[in-house]
Amino acid sequence: MVVANLAPVYPYKLYGAKGITTVAGLKGKKVGTYNPMVDKGHAERLVIKEERVKHWLGVGALPTDRVAKFFGDVGLGAKPAIRETPSKSAPKAKAQERAKAADEAAKAAAPEA
Repeated sequence: MVVANLAPVYPYKLYGAKGITTVAGLKGKKVGTYNPMVDKGHAERLVIKEERVKHWLGVGALPTDRVAKFFGDVGLGAKPAIRETPSKSAPKAKAQERAKAADEAAKAAAPEA
């Protein structure tokens, strides 16, 4: 019996391209790599060709949010703003009432100092 290791192949490649259709066909230039499997301080976790990135940003290329964060970490641009958590994921009314009641009960049960 043969067992294959189905681990993903890393590193991811970062490309600069003129349009969205050229990205699908990978008709762009490789501007770096990202390997999430190594430690954050490792030199090969994020390898960026700064000259090429500056060129592509200069001609109007727009990085995705994740890649813009990478560029911001390296100092090649501003980091994207962190968006707030959507209100859909907030606790509903009954859960908020239960949490408030639990907090009040904990305060009442705590000895006064």
